[in-house]
Amino acid sequence: MKKIILAFCSMMLIQTILAQTSQEPQIYATKKVKRGKVLKYELVNNSKRSIYLFDPMQIKIEKNKNGTWMNLETPYCPCGRACPAPPDIKEVIPNEKVTFTWNLEESLCENNEEKKRRVKKGLYRVVFYYGENQQERKKIMRIFKVG
Repeated sequence: MKKIILAFCSMMLIQTILAQTSQEPQIYATKKVKRGKVLKYELVNNSKRSIYLFDPMQIKIEKNKNGTWMNLETPYCPCGRACPAPPDIKEVIPNEKVTFTWNLEESLCENNEEKKRRVKKGLYRVVFYYGENQQERKKIMRIFKVG
């Protein structure tokens, strides 16, 4: 357990140092959010040129379970509903902030009916895929705690 805590603290320190010197986009979010609240997070393009955010309407949240990151069910259009098609790509110009929120709920389908479930306490991360062009894909993430 001590090794996991030490690794997590080291990772957070490295993320902070890299964020201060990097021209890569950054994700800003609270480090801890209480259950029943809403997580607000921003992707900021710190570079001098546009980046492309892939699947910008899809919230990508992962939960840490015993050291393994597991995807949560947070679909844009749950249970096969007829929803307007989301954009595949969003251009984010230099210094632009894109703000997102997540209600700390998973969305599951049972008998073609949506069931929402609040997430449990634990370690989570938000994940974005972006590129400096529309073919390249890089992954960026921000870890937070639900407590």
